[in-house]
Formats: sequence, structure tokens, C-alpha cells
Amino acid sequence: EIWLDNASFLYEEALQRQWSSATDVPWHTIKPLPDDIEQAECQLATFFTEVEFVAGDVPARWIAATTPDFFEPRQCLLAQVMDESRHMDVFRKRALANGGGLMQASGGTAGVVGSIDLARDVTEMSSRLHISGEGAVLTMFRMGELMAYNEAEKAMYRLCAQDEARHVAFGVMHMRYMSETA
Repeated sequence: EIWLDNASFLYEEALQRQWSSATDVPWHTIKPLPDDIEQAECQLATFFTEVEFVAGDVPARWIAATTPDFFEPRQCLLAQVMDESRHMDVFRKRALANGGGLMQASGGTAGVVGSIDLARDVTEMSSRLHISGEGAVLTMFRMGELMAYNEAEKAMYRLCAQDEARHVAFGVMHMRYMSETA
């Protein structure tokens, strides 16, 4: 069971709010930062790149196993995979923008991925990914926008947050549907 009442709305929003790291982020606003700050920014960008791989890989595994009768929820998950791919791209670009580069991967997502991948059904996966995981990431993106050093960082965090909010809404509305019909 994968249904949620607002799937059509979320999918249409995903289509309408597509953005590009190449054209919608003002990369020219990034100026040199002190070495320690730049290293921290690059480490954070590396962490988010790692997290976004998980957030794209996990729903992708469930799409093929879902009946085509659930067209709208499947489309939402497909849009999420595209969103997460865009997020990986923007954080990788940020890590490279000032010459710092990607840092050492934390490896901390291995436990998260294992936990989500052990989900027995879409509802369990969605509660782990969309509500717990994406909810925490959404908070970090909101803080990233507030603490950004330049307009490029503000834009990338704001754009990623709009996508993450949609993913959280998917999970919340799915849980709501399940609680009302179970």
C-alpha cells in the first residue's frame, strides 16, 4: 500500500518547481573564505552529497516493486530520485567551487541506509526516510540558508529545502492515509 491523498499535487509541484544548479544558483557570489571555514563548508557539502545518495537510492528500489496502479505515488518517488540527484550535484559543485574539493566521506550514512533498507514495506521505508531522515535534513537545509556565507549557498539550501519539504509531505500524508484506512 503506497497511496496518499495529495500525490497528484506533490507530483505537479515537483514538475513546476524544477531548478538547475547551473542556472539557478549564483555561483559568482562565492568568494574566498578562511581555510578552516572553507574546509568546514566542503566537509558539510561532502556529508550532504553522501546523504542525498541514500535519499535517492532508497525510494528508487521501491518504485519497480510498486504496481503501476499507484501512478501518482510512483511519479512522486521518481521525482524524488531526480530531486536527490540535483542535490548531489549542487553540493558537489559547492565543494569544488572554492578549490576545497570533496572531503572524506563520513561513512555515517551506512547505518542509516541499512536501517532504511531493512524496511519490510513502503510505509516503514517512508516513515524512516521521509519523516525521520528527510525531516532532519530539511531542518539542516533551513539552518544552512540562515548561516550561509553568500547568495549561492543561500540559494542552494533554499532550493534543496523546497524539495525536501515535498518529500516530508509525501511521508506525512502517506502515514495519515494509512492511519485513516488501517
